[in-house]
Amino acid sequence: MPAPPRGSSASSYLQLLHRDIEVTTRKLELERRRLGKLFEDFSRARAEFDDKVLPSKKQKTEQDIYREKAMANDTSPGSSGYNNRVKEILQSCSSGAMRSLESRISKSTAKLNTMNDNVKSITASLSEVSAAFESDRKATADCQRKLSELTAAKDSEKRAFREEVRDIKKQITNSSRESHEWEIQNSRDVLRQRPSVNPSDSQGDRRSVVRFASSSARETMLTGYTSASEEGTFSEMNTMKRILKLAFLNSIQRRHIRQHKRNSEVFEEAFRTIKQATGITEVAEIVRIFVKLEEQNFGLATYSNTLSQDIEGWVKENGKLKKALGMHHARVAGDIQKRQRV
Repeated sequence: MPAPPRGSSASSYLQLLHRDIEVTTRKLELERRRLGKLFEDFSRARAEFDDKVLPSKKQKTEQDIYREKAMANDTSPGSSGYNNRVKEILQSCSSGAMRSLESRISKSTAKLNTMNDNVKSITASLSEVSAAFESDRKATADCQRKLSELTAAKDSEKRAFREEVRDIKKQITNSSRESHEWEIQNSRDVLRQRPSVNPSDSQGDRRSVVRFASSSARETMLTGYTSASEEGTFSEMNTMKRILKLAFLNSIQRRHIRQHKRNSEVFEEAFRTIKQATGITEVAEIVRIFVKLEEQNFGLATYSNTLSQDIEGWVKENGKLKKALGMHHARVAGDIQKRQRV
C-alpha cells in the first residue's frame, strides 16, 4: 500500500488509491483470462486426443451428447463438469505437464492472493482516509460554527458598545443642557438680586441697566463668572511642548538611573567576588590595591616601550656592524687574490 505523500490532500490520495485498485483489477482480469485460455487449450487437446486415440468409442444419443456438452461447458467450481474436467486433466496429463500446470496454478493463485491482500489493504486505507476526511470535515464544521458564534458575539458587542456610546452622548447632551439652564437661571437670580433703578436716575443709567439686562450682557457676565484668569493666556501648543519636554527628560533620567544601577550592581558583584577570593573585606583596601596595580601596569608599559626602542636601536647598529664586517672580509679576500696573482 503506498504511503500518503506528505503535504498532499485527501482527494489526491483517494485518486492514487483508485488508480492502484484499477491496476490490480486489470491484473486480476488478465489472470482470469489466462486461466480460461488454459482450460480451453486443455479441452481442445482432450478433444484431439479423443478423436485420434479413441476412434472406436460408443455412439451416443443426441440427448446424451447434449447433456455431456452442457455438463462439460459448466465450469463453475463444484459442478460435475468442473470436477470431470479436473479428473480428466489429472488422469490424462503426464507428470511433467502436471507439475508445470500445478506450478502455473500455484503461481496464479499466489498472485491472486497477493492481489486480494493488496485490494484489502487498499480498501482499509480508503476507509482510514475516509474516516480521517470525515473527522477533518467535522473539525472544519466545528471551526466554522465557532467562527460564526464569535462573529455573532462580536456583532452583539459592537451593538452594545454603540448603544452605550449613544446613551453616554445623550447623558452628555442632557448634562450640558441642564448646566446651561442652570447658568441662565443663576444669571437671572443675580439680576433679580441687584437693586432696582430709581426714576431720578439719569438716562445713561437706564440705558446701562437695559444693556445689562440684554442677552449679550448676560453672556458677558456669565463668561466673567465661569472663566478663570489663566484661561486667556492658555496655549495648547506650549502646554504640549512642555509635556513632551518633561517626558523626554524623564526618559533620559530613567535611562541614566538604570545605567547607574547596572554599574553599581557590576561593581558590587566584583567586590563580592574579590572578597570571596581574597578574604579582604574593606572596600578601601581593594581600591588601593587596584590603584597600585594600575600604577605598576603603567610603569611596566613604559619600561617595555623603552626596552623595545633600545632593542630596535641595537638591531640597527648590529646590521651596520655586519655590513661593515662583510665589506672588510671582501676587501681582505681581494687583497689575498691580488697577492696570489703577483
